[in-house]
Amino acid sequence: MILWNGWNCRNTAIFRNKDDYAKVVNVDVAAFNNKTSFGVIIHDSDGFVLGDSEGYREELMSVEWAKLDALIEGITLAHSLNFNMVIFESNCGSLVNHFRKHRDYITLLGHRVKESRGMIDLFVEADVIWIGRDSNRVEDKLCYITLNNHCNLSFGMGYLRDIHNLVIFYSS
Repeated sequence: MILWNGWNCRNTAIFRNKDDYAKVVNVDVAAFNNKTSFGVIIHDSDGFVLGDSEGYREELMSVEWAKLDALIEGITLAHSLNFNMVIFESNCGSLVNHFRKHRDYITLLGHRVKESRGMIDLFVEADVIWIGRDSNRVEDKLCYITLNNHCNLSFGMGYLRDIHNLVIFYSS
């Protein structure tokens, strides 16, 4: 699989002069006992994991604010990996609506969304879309790992075998 991805990227660069496929950034949040965990996982169109970041905080936040923080972490991670075309996925419908209609809101959350929207506008092409709860099972499990272990996780291509098995199990 790794060899095929390398070969495919090489051919894409040679024949098309750019990577035509958008990277998918999936964000999720878990909360338990006044603790909040957020997670970001980035994969390509084939499901190949390109990066991940998990965060842990000892505070209880509203779902929208926690998911917004996770989305901002995803934007930052995608920028650091120099992706041009990105799709940000969240299962929080109200947050997605805030991003799609960011000029219409005058609340504190709306103001923060406008700031975050400015970060997204730096990509060549980007969108924020809603996904069903069953579509981010891997990220959900990783959030609970950080909650249970009271830790932050971050990995690129060299992730643990347990995480690899989790990705393989839930990607089918």
